[in-house]
Amino acid sequence: MAATTDVELGLPQDGYPALANWIAADPDSETFIFRKFNRLAARNLLYLQSELCTLEGSLEKLDSQIGKDRSLKMSARMWEMLVEKAEDNNRPEWEWMELRRDIKDKLKEYHEALILQSSIANLSTPRASVLRRFEDWFRGGARGSQYCIISGQAQGILDDVDDLATLKLVGEEDMLSRFVQDHWPLKGRPGAHTKGNTRYFHLRHAAATVAMISTIVAALELIGAILGLYFVTDRGARLAMIAAFAVLFGLSLRLLTNARRAEIFGASAAYAAVLVVFVSSDLGQPQPS
Repeated sequence: MAATTDVELGLPQDGYPALANWIAADPDSETFIFRKFNRLAARNLLYLQSELCTLEGSLEKLDSQIGKDRSLKMSARMWEMLVEKAEDNNRPEWEWMELRRDIKDKLKEYHEALILQSSIANLSTPRASVLRRFEDWFRGGARGSQYCIISGQAQGILDDVDDLATLKLVGEEDMLSRFVQDHWPLKGRPGAHTKGNTRYFHLRHAAATVAMISTIVAALELIGAILGLYFVTDRGARLAMIAAFAVLFGLSLRLLTNARRAEIFGASAAYAAVLVVFVSSDLGQPQPS
């Protein structure tokens, strides 16, 4: 039976349609990687800031005239008077009102730009493994091509890694989770609307695997420590074993969880205390035969 081609399936072969389909095919949306344009954003904020500085200087200049004109004092104190006097475009109040409108519009634009840039600055950086696969497909390697999927200025969007962000909200992941995600052993499924050799798997499968490994390690650390301390009777050896198990427990917390340093210290101390209590009790003493 002849193989079905991408053209027969109606799949996009090139350009933005193919790239968009490849990005959207990831079930966990980790491939939603885009540029932040940090330099342009900074330039835009600087320009807006400078415009507001100029408007602020103009307002201060108008405010300095209040002491020279008695009617301006009333306008400065009473909004209704300011509105009434501003109808005469030969009066300073008219300039005040025009300047107020300019400040209002420009200040709104500036503050919105600040808030948006703050949100963009908090976007997560893409995982290295995902970025490598994205770049491999984007450049053509995973598609069996020597050409970039798009051309023009936009083909350099991946050149600056520090300027890239993923729209996928990435929480604090432990080392084991990152390792399992980067070295997922199963083949995965191909994209339904993409071409090339990219395979996909759900992050929830990796999370379930990590949870199972963590549970097994936690059980082994507790049971192994109890059995070891039960059969060893030498006090010096027991103290050394408690110290070793506490260190091993702290390392496992660091590798298998996203616990903070204070939490690791507290949990390790509690773990060591449990072992000490076990050793000092009758349960920790082997019974004579």
